[in-house]
Amino acid sequence: MSTLASDSPVETEHSFQLKGSLFTLSVLQLNHANLSLLREELGEKVRLAPKFFQYAPIVLDLGALTHYEDLNFEAIRKTLTEFQLVPVGIRGGNKKLHHLAQEAGFAVMLDPAPGHIRTSVKKDDLKQDIQTSTQKPELREASLEVGSRLITSPIRSGQQVYAQGGDLIIAASVSPGAELLADGNIHVYGTLRGRALAGINGNEKARIFCYELEAELVSIAGQYKVFEEHSHALPPGPKQLFLRDGQLIISPL
Repeated sequence: MSTLASDSPVETEHSFQLKGSLFTLSVLQLNHANLSLLREELGEKVRLAPKFFQYAPIVLDLGALTHYEDLNFEAIRKTLTEFQLVPVGIRGGNKKLHHLAQEAGFAVMLDPAPGHIRTSVKKDDLKQDIQTSTQKPELREASLEVGSRLITSPIRSGQQVYAQGGDLIIAASVSPGAELLADGNIHVYGTLRGRALAGINGNEKARIFCYELEAELVSIAGQYKVFEEHSHALPPGPKQLFLRDGQLIISPL
């Protein structure tokens, strides 16, 4: 009697794993439900930096809206995809809006409680996500006061470093494609390339300091500036970036 060979292995690994992680998402704050004006102003914004916005994940912030009657999530989704943006979810609003958004394919992003920013992300997960899937260079990190981080090795392309509850200090240069995030200030004792986002929990007093500024994007408390390739016209030398009357200011040190 012959036996049939099975193509399936006797022992198999699980096909997937669910993990927590930390990503930077662009937040589009809706001030009203005028879709025509949204399309017009969004088009102008995207034309200023098309490569940066291409396929960028977007979260809609409904916190500033006072009238919801004309809010059409399906039409908003089509508008975002028209400009090659990727609608991900919403935050703010009420239960009815949450239901309508979910029907249109949006996730509902629940804001963390005050004083507990990103508590769903474990420290071990953050350390793991700093490294890329192809390269895993070790970050030389010195101990500081609670909440601040000091990194003494270069930050490579694809790496993400986050200082939760304090300042991020990089005693080296930052490569293009890297990302720095801090609830407080960001200090780079070298050339700042890639992205740097300070005050990500809304701290408008946060600042960014660097020896040389060659970044792709800088942001303080959600106010950002995009630098297109070959668009840097800033004189060389140390810089500080801060907010003044809601505007992002770049000033020599």
